[in-house]
Amino acid sequence: MRESRTIDERVVIVRVFSKYENVRDVQRRWEDHFDATPPHLTTISLVNKKFDENGTVEDLPRSGRSTALSEEKLEKIEDMVTTNP
Repeated sequence: MRESRTIDERVVIVRVFSKYENVRDVQRRWEDHFDATPPHLTTISLVNKKFDENGTVEDLPRSGRSTALSEEKLEKIEDMVTTNP
């Protein structure tokens, strides 16, 4: 399974869809922009739905517990490993 689409890819999806208003046309014109397999029809629809609802194609902040490993903690661990092999 593919990771989520890049911001640039999502922007192209929204722009091409807004011009042609057809998910199949987005697939057909994908190779004009990227040297990759076009996104699935569902992906195109979901990216456009997200843009219509939120006004952005960027990932929105999610609720929940934040990561336990901060940059500061990571630096401390790296220092410990390099000084005490």
